[in-house]
Amino acid sequence: PDVHFTPTDDFSIRGIKGEDEHIHYLHNAYDVYRADTANLNAVINDFTNSSVDLYEERTIHLSDIVPVIKPVEYLDIVTDLFEIKKEQVSPLLADHYNEDLIIAYACDGEHSLSYLREEDVVKLDVQKEELLNIALDNLQQKLPDIQRHGDDGFYMLTAGGMFELSLILLPGIWDPGQMPVNGDFVIAIPNRDMLLITGSNDAGSLEKIAQMASDSFNNGSYAISPHLYKWNDGKFVRMF
Repeated sequence: PDVHFTPTDDFSIRGIKGEDEHIHYLHNAYDVYRADTANLNAVINDFTNSSVDLYEERTIHLSDIVPVIKPVEYLDIVTDLFEIKKEQVSPLLADHYNEDLIIAYACDGEHSLSYLREEDVVKLDVQKEELLNIALDNLQQKLPDIQRHGDDGFYMLTAGGMFELSLILLPGIWDPGQMPVNGDFVIAIPNRDMLLITGSNDAGSLEKIAQMASDSFNNGSYAISPHLYKWNDGKFVRMF
């Protein structure tokens, strides 16, 4: 009741609580609903719970910080949002992973992730260079059981729906002895909760993974990238 919500013309909702203001974009929630129209109440509950977290007083604990893979365009979205709100705030705390992806840092809350800004590093009294290792350690503590689906060199990894893409930051997972593929690892990450894997010499699976990535990126929710990425010297780089 202490938050005032106003719908806007760009399929979003503006929420104001005192001097705290947030813009809630509905596109992803609508995409989730389109994929499963029978679960409207669940979609509304998830969206509402994650939105409520934004208006709670935020206390950052170093042990709650996790790395989150986002498209590089997310930086522009955040910048535009702050310009709309006319706020003078520090930039989003993020590192570039490759030409398409960034590593953002977020506090893992009860219902949602709260993304950190560069000013938060000062409050935490930690060097930014140390943050990724700390966040990776936290991630491994927080990860649910990682499930591998598929066989014959074509796989999908699941990890609870929130941290699938962060798995690309854990080198120990990318062991051909544990997850055999034909050639080097190739992944597709079309959406927040989809991590597809095959090998660079597996022509049939490459064609399949490319088509799945394109379809899911264009039709799914929380879109990340339509491209394929190949494991090269400890990280994934764009393949095509």
